[in-house]
Amino acid sequence: MTSFEDYLTNAEALAQEVVNVWGIHTQAGNADSLTPEFMDVFDKACRYQEAKQPADFYRKRNALPTDEGQRAAQTEETARRVFIEAYKPWVEKHAS
Repeated sequence: MTSFEDYLTNAEALAQEVVNVWGIHTQAGNADSLTPEFMDVFDKACRYQEAKQPADFYRKRNALPTDEGQRAAQTEETARRVFIEAYKPWVEKHAS
């Protein structure tokens, strides 16, 4: 079983996979077949991706030590953990 920390390490790629699955189903006209559990994970994946953008902006400019940079990094970390807290049980349930 994959550890929570391993999922955290790969959160960016996992969030993108979830978004890709949503996109495939939506384009195929199967969006209504996506379960509420999947949609919850999808929502959290999107929130993580949205929170990551400002933090990346500050990282690229070496501005994380600023108050705004610190807030952006904390928001991203919180969103990443919330996503993985939803993703881990969902993916492990469907893997078995």
